[in-house]
Amino acid sequence: MPSIEFIYFDLGNVILEFDHQVACRQVGALSSLSPEVVWEALFSSGQVEQYDKGAISSEEFHFNFCRKLSVDIEQEKFQRAFSDIFAIHQPIVPLLLELKQQRVPIGILSNTCPAHWDYVIDRYPILSQMFDVFVLSFEERSSKPDSAIYDAAAREAGMKPSSLFFMDDRLENVQGALQTGIDAVLFRNATELRGQLLSRGFRV
Repeated sequence: MPSIEFIYFDLGNVILEFDHQVACRQVGALSSLSPEVVWEALFSSGQVEQYDKGAISSEEFHFNFCRKLSVDIEQEKFQRAFSDIFAIHQPIVPLLLELKQQRVPIGILSNTCPAHWDYVIDRYPILSQMFDVFVLSFEERSSKPDSAIYDAAAREAGMKPSSLFFMDDRLENVQGALQTGIDAVLFRNATELRGQLLSRGFRV
């Protein structure tokens, strides 16, 4: 039997592919701004990081952008342009189905914001169908690689950190998990992940 009892998946570039540059182009198109200007206002400024951590609301995120660049964009259109950037990472789907069929509890541990989460949970039913637990940075007011969000992951799974397995496409987030006692690996592709799970006793 595997010593790992619960598996956490990162969301971005593991379950869903995404591209922030697309968001910048789409938001720019609403306001006649270049993608570079949008990037600076949202990402370089730290606004997205604050939004991901739940430090500002969706309304504040939209208001701050419009005020900073002196533009007038409807919030709904802004959030859609900012969020319509995702696609299912198809190679991971068979692995999720196999784990689900074996009743292995799985969850999502993600740095994300309310706009992105509302968009993907509505657009991709596989998320609510496949996963048992969602640990989201904007709800926890903490983001990877901060230790608090990994503590929340253990709490929400109802298990000690050493019973958890986690994969993420960013090395610093893997290292953060390892430092809290979670077994974690860098995600490169679904085939390699399958091998990682096999080596831990899962039948995939």
